[in-house]
Amino acid sequence: MKTRYAYIIPTIALIIFLTSETNFPAPIKEPAAAIYINLSSSGIFDEENESACEEIAKNVANICKLRNQASNSSVKENDYKKLTLDFLKESILSGFLQIHEVYFYYKTTDEYALIAKGEFDIFAIGEKSKAEMIFDENEKLVKISTSINSNNENEKILLQVTNNRLVICPEKSIKEITNNLEDNKNLLGDKFKTFEQMLTYNPAISAEIDIQELFKNLGIENLPKSVTATDLVRLFIATKQNKIQINVPENKEREELKIELEKQTSVLNSIFDNKTNYKLREGKNSIFIETNTNEKQVQTISQKATAFMLHFFVKNISSDQP
Repeated sequence: MKTRYAYIIPTIALIIFLTSETNFPAPIKEPAAAIYINLSSSGIFDEENESACEEIAKNVANICKLRNQASNSSVKENDYKKLTLDFLKESILSGFLQIHEVYFYYKTTDEYALIAKGEFDIFAIGEKSKAEMIFDENEKLVKISTSINSNNENEKILLQVTNNRLVICPEKSIKEITNNLEDNKNLLGDKFKTFEQMLTYNPAISAEIDIQELFKNLGIENLPKSVTATDLVRLFIATKQNKIQINVPENKEREELKIELEKQTSVLNSIFDNKTNYKLREGKNSIFIETNTNEKQVQTISQKATAFMLHFFVKNISSDQP
């Protein structure tokens, strides 16, 4: 009798696992790239979040400084830092745009989507963006929609927001993508099973990129040998593991890339303030770049990733602004 009941809980758990629906958005069919960022890992939603916000704002300012060097802008770093801090505090932390998770899928220039999950005040976003407000049959505001590059008629990009989801994608794809999201469809295909598995471990950052498919779709020619020899790249950053996998099937090309990467690990560590100690390990067909990990390290990397994402929202400020 005891033996029979001992199997009940594992059996129920297995049934739930096998019959559960996708709990993350995946509306692009067989993409070339899938990327996930958990903003909560950066520490900005913690009770004592001031230092995390400061660090992110500083990183945004550094990125904008590099951007300005390319565009010959004379805007001061402190202007960008203040703008970022204001945006974090007034929009994300206690405002209308509380983004918790971001998913990005890319297949072609006509098939891609950035999807953010969180808590959104769609009335406030609609007011600020002058978006179209869409109501249901009970006159309740359910979503807003607006073009975010209205000057380009042929390649319009649409922003659509509900109370808990934000989507940015080509206007021509919005109907199909939102339908797939509403139906909770997972269209990633068998190639991205590892990406799906990575997400079950609650990573700070996770990514899988089919290099050959990506550059074929982008139509870029004369690529470096190290790129053409690479099949895929995977990235997994979490409190228990921090690893980059680069799959290179051919032995000769893999050995050449390994020699080149060994020269670059110190640069990679410096990007993350030397809180990492990345080292190379060779597998059967892949090169792994790995480091021992901890919560503080993951937070630092997450802050860098969050800053990179936010810098797109920080526009160039007029240099004569007081």
